[in-house]
Amino acid sequence: MNSNELYNKIKNTSSEQSPRILYELKQKAFDYFENLSAVGPIFRLNMNSKIKLFYCPLMEIYGSFLMHVPSVSGVSKIYVDEKVLETNPQMVERQLLHEVLHALSSDYYGMNRIVFSHVKTGNDFIYTGINEATTQMFTDDIIGNILEEKDNYLYFIENIMKILKVLFGTKLIADQYFSNNEYQKFERVFSNESNTTFESFALLINEVYNLNKEKFYRGLDEESIETLKSKEEELLYIINNLITIYAEKDNTIIEKILLEIPDERFLKQINIFSTIENQSDEFKSVSI
Repeated sequence: MNSNELYNKIKNTSSEQSPRILYELKQKAFDYFENLSAVGPIFRLNMNSKIKLFYCPLMEIYGSFLMHVPSVSGVSKIYVDEKVLETNPQMVERQLLHEVLHALSSDYYGMNRIVFSHVKTGNDFIYTGINEATTQMFTDDIIGNILEEKDNYLYFIENIMKILKVLFGTKLIADQYFSNNEYQKFERVFSNESNTTFESFALLINEVYNLNKEKFYRGLDEESIETLKSKEEELLYIINNLITIYAEKDNTIIEKILLEIPDERFLKQINIFSTIENQSDEFKSVSI
């Protein structure tokens, strides 16, 4: 079944619902980003665009419990699996917000969608992973809690973005996410400070994203698992270098990372406790 046939089957088995919850979630997102002074022209335009909600047997057809369909006609559509809605409504609300953020950050260049301030063309687009991780990070920030790792295949790369949020600031990332003024400033600052280019970093995140998604839904063979571990280690190496650079300039950075990511196992992966040992005595007492 090709993509058009798949989408037609979804449309033919769906029923339209009241979009009230979507507009409530839009307002929550607006309040959060307005507080950051990160509501730009695209965000404001999308706040006024229409968005429709549909229930259908999405897991059976598509293998996912939620799907966002952006539209150049000004009407976005979100499809939700009806069974998951009944069994886990809190999860559905969280992921609805995730999809609402996609709708609010969508812009178009001709017929091509702009994602994370880059025009999406072809299947080799490398910014999908970083866009998904950022969307989930902002979703958790607005909701006020996080998904457990077992329920979130974005967990690893979301934590990578949380560290970048501490290092570079939330607004800088939000401006890139919503294609605001100076929309690619975040990646320029990243490339200047890092030991790699932003393009290479985004490609690496995208590879980890695809492998973790495959692992979550279908599982990986041993070779792919080793590839995933290797790619994650490359990301951790980049992040560790950035943490070291910023911790030398700001001795509150480590404490902020500990507060942002209360996961000792992940923190050990980025050698955060070794970094604490190298800090002055006042920071050796920092713990989670």
